[in-house]
Amino acid sequence: MKNKVLFKDWNIKYFILLLFSAVLYIKLWCEFELTASLFDKMDYGVFYYLNNLLHNDTWSLFCAIINTRYFDLFSASCMILVALLFIFKSKRYCIVRRISLFAIVCLFMGISSYASQYLFLGVERISPTREHLGGSKYMRRRIIKKMKKQGRKMDVIFLGRKHLNIDTKDGSNLTFPSDHGVVLGAFIVGMLFYGGMKLGLLSFALGVIFSIPRLLSGAHFITDTLVGTVVVIMLSTAFFYMTPLHLYFEKYSRLMAHKLINKKLLYFLRKIKKGRLT
Repeated sequence: MKNKVLFKDWNIKYFILLLFSAVLYIKLWCEFELTASLFDKMDYGVFYYLNNLLHNDTWSLFCAIINTRYFDLFSASCMILVALLFIFKSKRYCIVRRISLFAIVCLFMGISSYASQYLFLGVERISPTREHLGGSKYMRRRIIKKMKKQGRKMDVIFLGRKHLNIDTKDGSNLTFPSDHGVVLGAFIVGMLFYGGMKLGLLSFALGVIFSIPRLLSGAHFITDTLVGTVVVIMLSTAFFYMTPLHLYFEKYSRLMAHKLINKKLLYFLRKIKKGRLT
């Protein structure tokens, strides 16, 4: 009976499933030789293919633009619009509750981002552009042969050097996991958890679109997102949403939201009354 009360607000089944999946996935990526080599081939194969496309001046200019801070602001604006849709596409009496729930989503994004800095402290990985032609020798030889047969160039393109007038991000000294991807992934999970399937799918579509620019510029390997981001989000979701932790935060954020909004409403009502009286 005590155990039932203790784990009443725990989603044990999904908690264990997420933990097991995260551990297995990271082992497949780095420990098992067969799968680790497949991930390695995928990393360099995707990087060299996308980088070779940057020989086209129009395409490289487009990639340079979508890897600037201005495009990051645009992606943040789109996320805010989804959040506003989540808050205001509900009945009036639910708006305060929705505001408090979005505050929880923001908290989850912060926790996930913070966790990503410490979960993989032993993994020191620079971006493929800064690594240049490093990595798997077998993969380099294979791709060089393939590109020679197709008559394509093998030199690595740096967007920052090709478009000097654009402040673009084409490299990083610490890429695993993708911090950009972690924030987007946490937002997707939050919207899926509180907003339902439609908002979750919309957030997922935007998350995929806004994760692609870093791959196009060579600032990240594809596994920085497919492995690093996914593992961080799995673990964060397990400990936040599959435990009573989110319920405690929901309770206090709702109370705070009600207090703050009621105070603001009273303040504006008093102002309106004074204005009318005068």
